[in-house]
Amino acid sequence: MIFLGWNKPLLHSAAEWLLDASHVEQTPDLSDVLVVVRGARAGRRLLELLALKCAERKAILRPPQIVTPQHLVTRLTQSLPDELAAASPLASALAWAEAIRDLPEAARDALFRRPGDEAGLRALLGLGRHLSQIWSELGGAGFDFRDVVRALNERFPNIATYEVPRWEVMAALHRRAGDILQDHGLIDHTSHLLHRARRGEIIAGTRVVLVGVAEMPRIVREFIDRLPEPPTALVFAPESEAAGFEEPGIIRPDYWNSRPVPLRQGQVHLVERDRDQALRAAQIVASWRDSGVPSTQMTLAVPDPEALPRLREALDARGTRTRWAQGRAASDSPSIQLLLLVADYLDHDASEPPRYDAVAALVRHPDVPRIDPADWAALDKFVSKHLPAHFDPHSVVDASAQAWKIDDVLKRWIDIAPGEVSPIEAAEWTVGFLSRIYGEKEENSLSPTGRVAVHGLVLLRDILAETLENRIPWPERVRPADFLHVVLGFLSDEKVPEPPAPDVVEIVGWLELLEDDAPAVAVTSLYEGAVPESISADPFLPGSLRQALGLGDNATRMARDAFSLAAILASRPEGQGAVALIAPRFDAKENPVRPSRLLLNGLHGEDLARRVWHLAGRRGPDPQPALRNGPGFAEAMPGDHSLPQQIPVTAFRDYLESPRKFFFRHVRRFVARNDDDRELEGGSIGTLMHEVLAAFGADENLRDSDDESVIDAFITARFDEKVRDQFGRWVQPSVELQVGEIRRRLSGFAREQARLRRAGWTIRAVERSAAFDLMAADQAGVLNVTGKIDRIDYHPADQKWRIIDYKSSSAQKTPARTHRNRDGWIDLQLPLYLQLAAPYARAEWGVELTSQICELVYFQLPDEEKKLGISEPFPPDWIVEAREMASTVAAQILRGEFMENPPLDPRWNEPSLLALCGQAGIVASEPEEMAGIGVED
Repeated sequence: MIFLGWNKPLLHSAAEWLLDASHVEQTPDLSDVLVVVRGARAGRRLLELLALKCAERKAILRPPQIVTPQHLVTRLTQSLPDELAAASPLASALAWAEAIRDLPEAARDALFRRPGDEAGLRALLGLGRHLSQIWSELGGAGFDFRDVVRALNERFPNIATYEVPRWEVMAALHRRAGDILQDHGLIDHTSHLLHRARRGEIIAGTRVVLVGVAEMPRIVREFIDRLPEPPTALVFAPESEAAGFEEPGIIRPDYWNSRPVPLRQGQVHLVERDRDQALRAAQIVASWRDSGVPSTQMTLAVPDPEALPRLREALDARGTRTRWAQGRAASDSPSIQLLLLVADYLDHDASEPPRYDAVAALVRHPDVPRIDPADWAALDKFVSKHLPAHFDPHSVVDASAQAWKIDDVLKRWIDIAPGEVSPIEAAEWTVGFLSRIYGEKEENSLSPTGRVAVHGLVLLRDILAETLENRIPWPERVRPADFLHVVLGFLSDEKVPEPPAPDVVEIVGWLELLEDDAPAVAVTSLYEGAVPESISADPFLPGSLRQALGLGDNATRMARDAFSLAAILASRPEGQGAVALIAPRFDAKENPVRPSRLLLNGLHGEDLARRVWHLAGRRGPDPQPALRNGPGFAEAMPGDHSLPQQIPVTAFRDYLESPRKFFFRHVRRFVARNDDDRELEGGSIGTLMHEVLAAFGADENLRDSDDESVIDAFITARFDEKVRDQFGRWVQPSVELQVGEIRRRLSGFAREQARLRRAGWTIRAVERSAAFDLMAADQAGVLNVTGKIDRIDYHPADQKWRIIDYKSSSAQKTPARTHRNRDGWIDLQLPLYLQLAAPYARAEWGVELTSQICELVYFQLPDEEKKLGISEPFPPDWIVEAREMASTVAAQILRGEFMENPPLDPRWNEPSLLALCGQAGIVASEPEEMAGIGVED
């Protein structure tokens, strides 16, 4: 082992060592040198440093071969006779899934212990993928399933009785999965590695140099022992840390798990939540930039990718561009996203139409409107009216022509049945579908989005080609939805590197930071589970069994990360670099977390108590976003509009609440559409009940009945008919519950209506549309007011009239409370109804309706039965004042006074309307100070 020290970054030291003739005689001709590094990014950077240093010396570099530990074996061995091709992870998992499907019932019971119904492809694949990963870990450590059986018998006799049969079944599954792969000319990657490492003929004449490889699979270490010339291990540490390593440069866990980490004052930043972490990281970067550190000399490590979006957003908002070294997920590709939505669309029983949520998600994909210029917004109207669980315009009476067209378009483009087909048929259909959508589309593969789009199509092409060439062991029949979900599930793990860019801050994963050479680094998400990353409890390989087998466990990962942190800190001493460690109290998913054990590693007694005290101390400020009310972007008013000359009577309430709200709703006539509704809202319930009650009031033979059962039978029948017509057979389950509640309220109406008829009240008119000209104040002009009156009743004996407005809200409110509060008028509807009804009553019945002979009331239909019935009337002495207020508002509308913008209630207004009124902008406050918590040794 050669100790490079910590006085400079690892790759710089390694490059200098490789270009030193006393170490490599033929340098700068390194073509016979095989350099092993931990990751591909480190390899690219090492090659770059070698080229730069040679350029400085005016020498010509003949580069070395650079590989990772697992590729070392295949690079230094000859192919075995009749060697099979290495299977992809998908092929291996499918082989295991097929082997599980073929298990006899007794063996399946031994494997699962809790047998259930026969599993589908995705469930089997999930288990097959898990068992394949177990085999990969066992094989990489040089074990097989018999070694586990032996360890169970020797170390755990108390559980061997029921655990050994499980592992014997897994051993049989492994053999069967191998046979399935062999039938397709394949061998799983781990078996391929084992065969090469143990039996492959070694290629001589190559010098191997390990650069900072502090851990490697045991099978690779066994292979290294076979090499005729031992490799040279370059260790990233000073010789004073020699006790922490063993040949060939591998860390000793017991040493690093007990070594304290020296932290300087201000290096640890304790913050509260994910957003605070992002703001703190942005401030740290800004402070480095202000001190003269260029962006290219900074690196951020993000152990938890969930924190990445908010972190990049915070940096970008402050003018710092970033590049995520690990790359974007291939699942961001438009083609993969589209196929995933298609899979959800197809994922339904053949006897049912597709789920509505799957349809709604599919048509929102940006490539779908390009397929066919249908009126996709019609879906929002369809769902708001019919609230379907499944999309089937055939099942409702009055579906729009646009909804029918959407159904036709989707069936024409996704022209494969949801039932089982052969994998070849599924692959051929997928190829055809992608060709139709993307065959003529051009993408710029040099742009960030174009790279992802092209890479996604390439990945799909390759895996579909393997299927068509029978190089993947699919079952004989698959559902298209399962086929697509399986393919896309494996492709989602693939990464598309982001293109290089000048003057950016690199963002890397925690494991890549050790080889990074930026002098200023910040580590985010320094909490348990992220650093060190925990090995989750496994139902087949619990921690005790892993330890008995010598597999990597949490202690090993802790040691690896402790060494990495020590090296990162030591190679950036004060004055030569900067390290910031950010530890939030909550992760990106708002789960509470604890600071990383790395910060407590190796401490005892008073030192441990002091460190815990600091880590449990105060956090940085927690900025609370607030709704912006009043001025802002809402001050701008579109200028190209005409003033309204006619408004509905209900619009007065909107103007009284906010003139700006009135402008967008009634002048510009903006309507918010969405398909988020999964149950009937208050307005929809009211509309449904109004239609049924209007039908009752319009039946001249029935509306004079005082028989509760007759009224109830008519209303129930008409209501059930309306529900069938409007919602069909695929309505949301929540609506079915609401329908029962509405039916109960309508039965209450029947009782109250019968009582009113026995008391002498008769129905004279229902759903009467009317209009009148309202003279605006200050001679501003005339505003035509329209409305529809729910019902007008008459009592012949008392010669009294009633204008009735149905109210289906859950809470009982009197007309007085809904029209005025302590601040003044909030609605003018009922008093203006009297003016609307007056001309109609004069023409129809020859009567002048005035406040002396006509009550303005609500027919309440709330949840509580005892509150059902006619409300107290609107106060007659308020009617004149209400009309005067209506004239004042009419004048303001006719003069175009819409700028006033009082705060709205965000609990019920449409978010889009709030935004137009300037009340949806988020104001975020910055943390007051940036200094890290002082952590002393």
